[in-house]
Amino acid sequence: GVALLVMYSFPISPDFVFEGYATLVLLIIASFVVYGNRFIVAFSSLIVIVFCMGLLVYQRFGLEHLIFLQFLYLSSLLLAGVAAYWSEYHQRILFLEKLHSKKMAKELEKKVHELSISEEKMKNQAISDYLTKLYNRRYFIEHASKAIALSHREKRPLSVLMIDIDNFKKINDTYGHKVGDKVLIALSNKLKALTRKSDIVARLGGEEFAVLLPNTDQKGALFLAEAIRNEVEKMDILVDDNSVKFTVSIGVATYNHDELESIDVLLHNADRALYLSKHSGRNRVSVYKKGS
Repeated sequence: GVALLVMYSFPISPDFVFEGYATLVLLIIASFVVYGNRFIVAFSSLIVIVFCMGLLVYQRFGLEHLIFLQFLYLSSLLLAGVAAYWSEYHQRILFLEKLHSKKMAKELEKKVHELSISEEKMKNQAISDYLTKLYNRRYFIEHASKAIALSHREKRPLSVLMIDIDNFKKINDTYGHKVGDKVLIALSNKLKALTRKSDIVARLGGEEFAVLLPNTDQKGALFLAEAIRNEVEKMDILVDDNSVKFTVSIGVATYNHDELESIDVLLHNADRALYLSKHSGRNRVSVYKKGS
């Protein structure tokens, strides 16, 4: 439009107009091919403006000035193209580096997360029983010792339950070890369901379990032990459309502040009470009494 306005404003020969438009079209096509879509508008506008300036220069100053002007324009266009290409190349390199950095950061974050999960898993394996997922003996002894020290310092009650599955060997011999494992897991789940979060439930080994009860006196421990014994007695383990029932014997011992008992002594006392339950007919709860 600008070119047409200039052409109609000045007396220019038709041949020159045709050649000028042909040159303009060729320059636009060349700009499109060399620089791509995003430069086409800017370069086309520059071409139209310079072409119009060229018409004015040719009209007033002659062909030599026009050639010089076109030379300057083409030189500027070439330099601008080189600069644009270098800028685009540099931006592309930066973009790829940024993209690579983001990818590396994500991979690093993923590996750190995996290592964290693996570390947590290993930690749980170190303190847990592989079958029942309860705490193991090592964890129980370590934390029970701390709980006893706290109980003694603050003069708070603390009790321990020793639990043993009655005739567990007979269950394994009759139904197989898979059923025996199901019994162990079922009992573990029942113990977790009946105890508090502050209590520590552990599998000490084989069919023997222990429960540490902070802030629990003998009466409270006895109440929980009877609840466990009663709930276990009601349980059924399904095996090939048949139900397997089992019972537990439990020994209860309460921490004696006057004698500064250790966890080993407390477990020993609870084990003596458990022995009494076993020899009194099983499926019973017995309380340790000094001298018994």
